[in-house]
Amino acid sequence: PAREWLDPATAPATSLSRLRAVRVRDADGRVSDLLDIRKPVRLEVEYEILEPDDFIITVFSFLNEDGIVAFCAYDVEPGSPERPSRRGHYVTTAEIAGNFLAEGTLSVGVGQFTWSPYRKRFYERDVVSFRVIDTAEGDSVRGDYTAGFPGVVRPRLAWTTRFQG
Repeated sequence: PAREWLDPATAPATSLSRLRAVRVRDADGRVSDLLDIRKPVRLEVEYEILEPDDFIITVFSFLNEDGIVAFCAYDVEPGSPERPSRRGHYVTTAEIAGNFLAEGTLSVGVGQFTWSPYRKRFYERDVVSFRVIDTAEGDSVRGDYTAGFPGVVRPRLAWTTRFQG
């Protein structure tokens, strides 16, 4: 659930940035590799900006057990390409809502790039992995349904049914 590079010489890096750690945290903030499907999951990346440059964007990619990309998430917000990155130590966190991921194991890759012009800084596959479990308790999407759910995500949708008769 966590991978740390204590020796800067072995950490994924460029002249602009260096990866220090990637962690998976449960809803209570604990580092964990076993996560309740109903609760949020937090992915945390710790890194250093070594030289000021165009805004450095962090990306997470999530692959399922079959190696299929479930989705990618980029740390971009309106206006972010205009913000320059300053030298220093950073921790960036991305939160995945509860009742979004399907049951199973996901491996996470992490990378960084600059926006304009686009330049890939580094990308590390399979940095951490975690398992999503559904205990069939409470308010999971499963409800009373006990058979399997296909797919790489399992979002909880808002459903309505109206009698038209």
